Amino acid sequence: MSEQDSKLLFRKTAHSEVSFPNYLEEEVLRKCAGIPLFISGMADWLREQKEEQLKLPTMLKQFERSLSPAYDDLPHWLKVQLLYVAMFPQGYIFAKSSFTKRLDAEMLTYPSCTEEDYFGELIDRNIITRVKSSSKQSRQAEEEGCHWQVNYFMLHFLASKSAANGFVYTSGTLKNSGDNKPRRLSLHEPDLQLPSLLEEMNLSYTRSLVVSGVVSGIPLDKLIFLKVLDLEGWCCFEEQHWLAICKLFLLRYLSLRKTLVRKLPPKIKDLYKLETLDLSHTQITELPSQMCELAGLRMLDLRGTPVMRLPKQFQKMRQLRHLLLGGNGVDNPNTTVTQVPEEIRYLCDLDTLAVDLSGCSPSLLEALGSIWKLRVLAINCSFHQSTDRKFQETLCSCIEKWEQLEALTIHCEPGCHMEFLSSDILVQTRWLMKFKVTGGRFLNFPRWLSKLDCLAFIEITIEKILQDDLTILGKMRRLECLVLGLHLLPEEAVVIDGEPLFLGLQRLSVRWRVPWMTFMKGAMPMLTHLELKNIGGSPLSEQCVSSGIINLQ
Repeated sequence: MSEQDSKLLFRKTAHSEVSFPNYLEEEVLRKCAGIPLFISGMADWLREQKEEQLKLPTMLKQFERSLSPAYDDLPHWLKVQLLYVAMFPQGYIFAKSSFTKRLDAEMLTYPSCTEEDYFGELIDRNIITRVKSSSKQSRQAEEEGCHWQVNYFMLHFLASKSAANGFVYTSGTLKNSGDNKPRRLSLHEPDLQLPSLLEEMNLSYTRSLVVSGVVSGIPLDKLIFLKVLDLEGWCCFEEQHWLAICKLFLLRYLSLRKTLVRKLPPKIKDLYKLETLDLSHTQITELPSQMCELAGLRMLDLRGTPVMRLPKQFQKMRQLRHLLLGGNGVDNPNTTVTQVPEEIRYLCDLDTLAVDLSGCSPSLLEALGSIWKLRVLAINCSFHQSTDRKFQETLCSCIEKWEQLEALTIHCEPGCHMEFLSSDILVQTRWLMKFKVTGGRFLNFPRWLSKLDCLAFIEITIEKILQDDLTILGKMRRLECLVLGLHLLPEEAVVIDGEPLFLGLQRLSVRWRVPWMTFMKGAMPMLTHLELKNIGGSPLSEQCVSSGIINLQ
């Protein structure tokens, strides 16, 4: 719910003679994050309390009591996924893929339930919620596919339940656990007693460890049977920790994201069961050739690192499925150019690839055409490449071969024209669900996009738009998100008619010099997010202000 509606629900439900301090109401509403169940539940409880009892710790206890019956009725398979959410630190923004990879590493998924099943359940029950795109942090996270976080009250509830079930212990629940053999540890708050507490425990039973912040005194040498080690944002990481990490022979998931690590030791090859290695946003400059001996590695993330060259032995990693290179994210144009060996053609089972082609040889692009199983591809190209006829022909030839492609992102420098991407090429990718071009632009709306029946996400910039173009876009029945940039100022307002157009559209972002639009009654009935962005700095005149927003239900 919106902030205003949240306040109305809270005050209506909590109609009480007790006068709540303003700071308390604001604190409760902020932590409820607009979820009606949380707002009404907390308001009901507050209504019955005396003013001196209105403390946050007692509120958390009440919230746990309120949610426990609902939790007890959940199916067993969902309880496991639910309790694992307690591993996240407060306010953490994450991607679905990283969550599911950690579950897979601990073998906590069930053959009868798909990834979409249990993740969808967590969303539907408001256990995890989509991050609002207003903050700088969330916008950067969205570029890397991170859209989700756990509500404050829900996280405390899950931490309490997880500790009661002996499933996960956090920094706050470990002291009173009485469990000398913890299975999973999630440590994000520094505590002077923590080192001695861990020293007394039998950590050979621990299978998963998540550490962040300035937590110190972690005895990695005692955690010999770990399967998941997530050190994202751990400020206390030192090179000497590699000695203990390289002896974790059962490790399947390792994340050093946003740590101070600067190099990988050759002994990393001993982690022969490792499947996921996240080195993104570190200061690693090169990869040792021994890393290519990791026969089980499926996912390698090097985004945001100064790695300039992959080792020639990279062709040995034929089991690799996801390879992410470049800058701050798959969808970020400010990338570091990593030279990819042409032997990448031998990684024929590669599923996801993000790569910067700037400065790379033309033969590398041809080599990419051999990876016919690609489903997700993001490429960066220079102005010279995107205007070079030979490069255009080679790229088009490759796209025709990627028949299983589901997401295609092309980053190029401003001013590049993209007309070389024609209907004859893209129609071959009949499963394409996401099409994104940044930097470059089309002269007119590429109407051949309407022939792609599965397309749900479009982000493009065009010179001008016609009313007929909107009609074609509006009839795309699978379209859920549209990010549209317009280079030239329209001569008159762009009119969005009512039904039956844009029946499934949920998110609309318009990025023009002056976003001049008129929404008619009944327009975009499913729209939940609207962004009208003035990208040219032009002053808005009274005649060029968007109108009819009140018609968006």
